[in-house]
Amino acid sequence: MGEKVAYRGSSPAIKGCGNLTFSSMDDACANLHLCEEAPLQLESQFYSVNEEWDIHCENRYLERRSTSLQMLGVMIGSLSAGQISSSFGRKKPLVICLAMTGVLSFATYFVTNLIQFTSIRFVLGLFTGGHSTVVVVYLLENIPKRSRMWINTTISYSPNVIIFGVIAYFFQHW
Repeated sequence: MGEKVAYRGSSPAIKGCGNLTFSSMDDACANLHLCEEAPLQLESQFYSVNEEWDIHCENRYLERRSTSLQMLGVMIGSLSAGQISSSFGRKKPLVICLAMTGVLSFATYFVTNLIQFTSIRFVLGLFTGGHSTVVVVYLLENIPKRSRMWINTTISYSPNVIIFGVIAYFFQHW
């Protein structure tokens, strides 16, 4: 989930609207009220929630708040999952977290505004944080002691960032 935060936080530059051209973002934000009828001319590296739901200028804080709430969900999930998996075993919480991560990721596709997006992603963060905590312990408990280091290094997050980069290159629109 963390690698996707960079994609959500990109604010497009407002270049103009209709016959108006803006020289800077400050100029664009000051004159945004003149663009109520004409579509905005935006320049961005990729299509983000800011473009999809017209989060510009004074409303940009909403996207940042959304990201903070999503990360709060990950933190709460990470902190609580260890105790839950110690009480109920590792497998059951792991399967529940994995299933809910899939369901909620799919549900994100159908959201129509930032509040729905943030709500679903907060709950998704709970399960993602829980999964990331429990899966490491579960794997290390089931791997022979002499193989733990190289297996943990091979399947950890770091080497997979390369794969995520390639995927992001080919799927630029979230």
